[in-house]
Amino acid sequence: MTKGKWRKKILAGFWGILALAALSGCQESLSDEFQEDQVIAEAKEMVERINAGELEGVWEDTFNVVMQNGTDPEELQENIDYYLKDKGEFQDFDKIQVRGITDRDTGTPYATAMVLAAYEDGKVMFTISFDTDMKCAGFYVK
Repeated sequence: MTKGKWRKKILAGFWGILALAALSGCQESLSDEFQEDQVIAEAKEMVERINAGELEGVWEDTFNVVMQNGTDPEELQENIDYYLKDKGEFQDFDKIQVRGITDRDTGTPYATAMVLAAYEDGKVMFTISFDTDMKCAGFYVK
Protein backbone atom coordinates (compact mmCIF):
# COMPACT_ATOMS: atom_id res chain seq x y z
CA MET A 1 0.00 0.00 0.00
CA THR A 2 1.27 3.47 -0.81
CA LYS A 3 1.95 6.09 1.82
CA GLY A 4 -1.07 8.12 0.63
CA LYS A 5 -3.45 5.19 1.03
CA TRP A 6 -2.19 4.48 4.53
CA ARG A 7 -2.57 8.13 5.42
CA LYS A 8 -6.19 8.14 4.22
CA LYS A 9 -6.98 5.02 6.23
CA ILE A 10 -5.35 6.43 9.35
CA LEU A 11 -7.13 9.78 8.92
CA ALA A 12 -10.48 8.07 8.34
CA GLY A 13 -9.91 6.07 11.52
CA PHE A 14 -8.99 9.23 13.43
CA TRP A 15 -12.22 10.94 12.37
CA GLY A 16 -14.20 7.84 13.21
CA ILE A 17 -12.75 7.80 16.71
CA LEU A 18 -13.59 11.49 17.12
CA ALA A 19 -17.18 10.85 16.04
CA LEU A 20 -17.53 7.92 18.43
CA ALA A 21 -16.07 9.98 21.26
CA ALA A 22 -18.57 12.74 20.57
CA LEU A 23 -21.42 10.26 20.55
CA SER A 24 -20.29 8.67 23.80
CA GLY A 25 -21.86 11.57 25.66
CA CYS A 26 -25.54 11.63 26.35
CA GLN A 27 -27.68 12.59 23.38
CA GLU A 28 -30.48 14.86 24.44
CA SER A 29 -32.42 17.91 23.45
CA LEU A 30 -30.46 21.00 22.55
CA SER A 31 -29.07 22.95 25.51
CA ASP A 32 -30.51 26.40 26.21
CA GLU A 33 -27.03 27.72 25.39
CA PHE A 34 -27.70 27.08 21.70
CA GLN A 35 -30.26 28.30 19.19
CA GLU A 36 -31.20 25.61 16.68
CA ASP A 37 -31.49 28.10 13.80
CA GLN A 38 -27.98 29.38 14.47
CA VAL A 39 -26.54 25.84 14.63
CA ILE A 40 -28.19 24.99 11.30
CA ALA A 41 -27.00 28.22 9.67
CA GLU A 42 -23.40 27.71 10.87
CA ALA A 43 -23.32 24.08 9.73
CA LYS A 44 -24.75 24.94 6.30
CA GLU A 45 -22.25 27.77 5.89
CA MET A 46 -19.37 25.42 6.71
CA VAL A 47 -20.53 22.86 4.13
CA GLU A 48 -21.09 25.56 1.50
CA ARG A 49 -17.62 27.00 2.10
CA ILE A 50 -16.04 23.55 1.93
CA ASN A 51 -17.83 22.92 -1.37
CA ALA A 52 -16.53 26.27 -2.65
CA GLY A 53 -12.95 25.19 -1.93
CA GLU A 54 -12.55 27.32 1.21
CA LEU A 55 -11.56 24.52 3.58
CA GLU A 56 -8.49 26.27 4.95
CA GLY A 57 -10.60 29.32 5.80
CA VAL A 58 -13.20 27.10 7.49
CA TRP A 59 -10.42 25.46 9.50
CA GLU A 60 -8.99 28.83 10.56
CA ASP A 61 -12.32 30.58 11.22
CA THR A 62 -14.48 27.90 12.77
CA PHE A 63 -12.42 25.03 14.23
CA ASN A 64 -11.66 25.36 17.94
CA VAL A 65 -8.09 25.03 19.23
CA VAL A 66 -8.46 21.34 20.07
CA MET A 67 -9.65 20.56 16.54
CA GLN A 68 -6.92 22.69 14.98
CA ASN A 69 -4.29 20.89 17.05
CA GLY A 70 -5.77 17.51 16.07
CA THR A 71 -5.41 17.94 12.33
CA ASP A 72 -4.18 20.30 9.69
CA PRO A 73 -6.01 21.64 6.62
CA GLU A 74 -4.07 19.41 4.21
CA GLU A 75 -5.04 16.20 6.01
CA LEU A 76 -8.61 17.39 6.33
CA GLN A 77 -8.74 18.21 2.61
CA GLU A 78 -7.51 14.70 1.74
CA ASN A 79 -10.27 13.20 3.87
CA ILE A 80 -12.96 15.39 2.32
CA ASP A 81 -11.67 14.74 -1.20
CA TYR A 82 -11.90 11.01 -0.54
CA TYR A 83 -15.66 11.29 0.10
CA LEU A 84 -16.48 13.97 -2.48
CA LYS A 85 -14.29 12.81 -5.39
CA ASP A 86 -17.04 11.06 -7.38
CA LYS A 87 -20.07 13.01 -6.18
CA GLY A 88 -20.12 15.85 -8.71
CA GLU A 89 -21.44 19.32 -8.05
CA PHE A 90 -23.21 20.22 -4.82
CA GLN A 91 -26.98 20.51 -5.36
CA ASP A 92 -28.75 21.20 -2.07
CA PHE A 93 -29.22 20.17 1.53
CA ASP A 94 -31.42 17.09 1.77
CA LYS A 95 -31.91 16.95 5.50
CA ILE A 96 -30.52 18.61 8.62
CA GLN A 97 -31.00 17.39 12.18
CA VAL A 98 -29.72 19.04 15.34
CA ARG A 99 -29.15 17.25 18.63
CA GLY A 100 -27.67 18.16 21.95
CA ILE A 101 -24.83 16.21 23.49
CA THR A 102 -23.33 16.58 26.95
CA ASP A 103 -19.82 15.36 27.65
CA ARG A 104 -20.14 12.85 30.50
CA ASP A 105 -16.80 13.74 32.04
CA THR A 106 -17.01 17.53 31.99
CA GLY A 107 -20.73 18.26 31.70
CA THR A 108 -19.97 20.51 28.72
CA PRO A 109 -22.90 20.88 26.31
CA TYR A 110 -22.42 20.61 22.55
CA ALA A 111 -24.75 21.00 19.60
CA THR A 112 -24.37 18.49 16.78
CA ALA A 113 -25.75 19.09 13.29
CA MET A 114 -26.11 16.14 10.96
CA VAL A 115 -26.19 17.60 7.47
CA LEU A 116 -27.10 15.37 4.53
CA ALA A 117 -25.80 17.14 1.42
CA ALA A 118 -27.00 16.13 -2.05
CA TYR A 119 -24.60 16.13 -4.98
CA GLU A 120 -25.14 15.27 -8.65
CA ASP A 121 -24.01 11.68 -8.12
CA GLY A 122 -24.72 10.90 -4.50
CA LYS A 123 -25.07 12.15 -0.97
CA VAL A 124 -22.58 12.89 1.79
CA MET A 125 -23.28 13.19 5.52
CA PHE A 126 -21.44 15.91 7.43
CA THR A 127 -21.62 15.65 11.22
CA ILE A 128 -20.51 18.89 12.82
CA SER A 129 -20.41 19.56 16.55
CA PHE A 130 -20.22 23.03 18.06
CA ASP A 131 -19.13 24.21 21.47
CA THR A 132 -20.95 27.03 23.27
CA ASP A 133 -18.74 29.59 21.47
CA MET A 134 -20.09 28.16 18.17
CA LYS A 135 -16.66 26.86 17.26
CA CYS A 136 -16.39 23.49 15.55
CA ALA A 137 -15.55 20.91 18.22
CA GLY A 138 -16.11 17.84 16.05
CA PHE A 139 -16.18 17.18 12.32
CA TYR A 140 -16.91 13.94 10.49
CA VAL A 141 -17.65 13.23 6.83
CA LYS A 142 -19.17 10.03 5.50
